[in-house]
Amino acid sequence: MDITRKPTLNAYLRKATPDLVDYDTARNAWYDFRAARNYPTIKVPYLSVGDHNKKLALNRIPSVSFTGAPHRMAGLNACVNSTVSCREVCIRHTGRLDMPRAIQVGVDRTLFLKEHPDEAISLIHWETVREAAKVPELARRLNVVTDVNWEDVAPWLFTEAPENVVTYDYTKDWTRNPIAAERYRLTFSAMERHGAAEIIQMTNKGRNVAVVFPAEYKTTPYPEQWFGIPLINGDVTDFRYEDPQTGVIVGLY
Repeated sequence: MDITRKPTLNAYLRKATPDLVDYDTARNAWYDFRAARNYPTIKVPYLSVGDHNKKLALNRIPSVSFTGAPHRMAGLNACVNSTVSCREVCIRHTGRLDMPRAIQVGVDRTLFLKEHPDEAISLIHWETVREAAKVPELARRLNVVTDVNWEDVAPWLFTEAPENVVTYDYTKDWTRNPIAAERYRLTFSAMERHGAAEIIQMTNKGRNVAVVFPAEYKTTPYPEQWFGIPLINGDVTDFRYEDPQTGVIVGLY
């Protein structure tokens, strides 16, 4: 497939129509991909477990996540609705995620997704299945630093997921359904171009909106409301799946 003419990762993956392949095929493709890039350790999972991410480690239940590469860091645009400001403060460039090896791993995960979509998305599924078998409940976040419309790209990721798995994400695509697929809930991220009126319109539709507050709120309480809209503290946990689906503001410092 000629990827040079595809403007976004979403468009590319939708056209690829990824299929579910068996675990061994998917895993071996990932190992071969890492070997070709001279990683010292070849046999590692494609997904990250919650304790690899400080925020996800706060979740009420064990969590897995896909942490790729944002915007055009790996070629095709993986965050088509991003802005200059959000790219400057992207969590890809904070803490351990900003270390050179971590950045390279994120890029390679996204390149593997682009070059081997069947195997990459199948690995997301099978590794979810394996982790879900170990625990009563499992959370999954598919876009830690990307904004892929997974419900369009691979709807079987949700229909084939174990019953004890729930999935959540933040998104800057305000056209998506807040309940994007079976057991998949979205929180909509406000950007600098969104005014209070636009955010209020979203919450009036019952859609939760994440709003970034100054860093001082790391140590001081958030207000109970924002422009009359109930506000919850989004810093306590990353697990947005259990937020009230009533159109609230999710405060983040």
